[in-house]
Amino acid sequence: MKKARYIFPVSLGCPKNEVDLQYTLGKFEELGCAVTFDLNVADYVFINTCAFIKKAKQEAISTILDFVLNKNELKYKVIVGGCMVSLYKDSLIELFPEADAFLEPGRFFNEDIFKYFDNNKVYSNFENEVHLDDDKRIFFKERPFEYLKIADGCSRKCSYCLIPKIRGPYVSYDRKFLVNQARNLALSGKQEIVLVAQDVTYYGLDSGDSLLRLLEDLENIEEIKWIRLLYLYPDLLNEDIIRFISRSEKILPYFDIPLQHAGEKVLRLMRRNPDSDKFLRLIDKIRDIIPDSIIRSTFIVGHPGEDEQEFEKLIKFLEKAKLNWAGFFSYSREEDTFSYSLKDQVAYTEKMKRLKTAQIVQQDITLRWRESLIGKSFVVLIDDDLGKKIIGRSYMEAPDIDSFISFKGSDKLEVGDFVKILIVKNKGFRLEGELIQ
Repeated sequence: MKKARYIFPVSLGCPKNEVDLQYTLGKFEELGCAVTFDLNVADYVFINTCAFIKKAKQEAISTILDFVLNKNELKYKVIVGGCMVSLYKDSLIELFPEADAFLEPGRFFNEDIFKYFDNNKVYSNFENEVHLDDDKRIFFKERPFEYLKIADGCSRKCSYCLIPKIRGPYVSYDRKFLVNQARNLALSGKQEIVLVAQDVTYYGLDSGDSLLRLLEDLENIEEIKWIRLLYLYPDLLNEDIIRFISRSEKILPYFDIPLQHAGEKVLRLMRRNPDSDKFLRLIDKIRDIIPDSIIRSTFIVGHPGEDEQEFEKLIKFLEKAKLNWAGFFSYSREEDTFSYSLKDQVAYTEKMKRLKTAQIVQQDITLRWRESLIGKSFVVLIDDDLGKKIIGRSYMEAPDIDSFISFKGSDKLEVGDFVKILIVKNKGFRLEGELIQ
């Protein structure tokens, strides 16, 4: 009889990275390895790293270091996976000789990995064939929503971004595979399916398919309740998609559109569409077709070439657009990107000053919008039961990135239930409501 093997997952980075980890754990389970969250019984620790920006790399290195320092005492093997391995495989092997395996995302591995472990040899899958995700996923978080990753990689050439170097060109997953995955998620009790990729709107352009066809198929899955789209590139978000969402009974009118900036000069240096007026027209079109739509975006502050005039264009854009949600990041100077070598790098203190200014402007816009919701009622999906209070989200709040709605609990309610809530108060961006009987 084979000895039971247990693996302890550590998830770093974005939802797309988390989905990769779920598939990897599924592969380990097929090889006879069960998930545990008790380090005292773990045979292996799998660290799924992120390498998108400097802070993510620092977090990954710190996490790996913590686990290799304790491996002998707790008697587990350390497996390093994720984007750091794709980008820095040789450096990581040199930096962490104590690690026992390095798994590059998207490459095959099999039971040979255990033979290496048993003989105290370091395993890697760098020379193995490219391998897309399998059907098997292991969910290690109890929640009523789940992410559906519809593609990997990116074929765009944004000057500040490492993703094409880390993950390669854009590859759309097979539509039938995705439809089956979505149906299985719904049948397993997931009430909300969140589509993610580096660019959801690019889906199918590499394979002769289209996002619209995928959405039509997902709409026809009876068991699915909510579908949410994240990472919609503005140039490819067309009227056909907007109108389909407006007619849909399942796709939420929530538009996550990373615009990154509004100054023409900075957008050109970013190698993105420099026409911020087109962004405003797109936002107007969405609101004309779907008046109650929610629009979210993200922006990079302090990119090389961003002078006071360019930053002021961003602020004026925010004031005109009146986005419901917006996230702001200070530019992270990453080696092996075009932006790294650009002149007119913005000083750190100036970046932080501009970051705070942009956040304050948007906070006021978002706060006024949240205040306007008092007295209105919404369907809410229950995410968590904290006893005295229940936490949930309406179509207006995406999981993990936006705020939430809280209300007093009831013994009859469970996580995953849909309820009608009347909004009675706003605290910051967190709405408080009352259950409508």
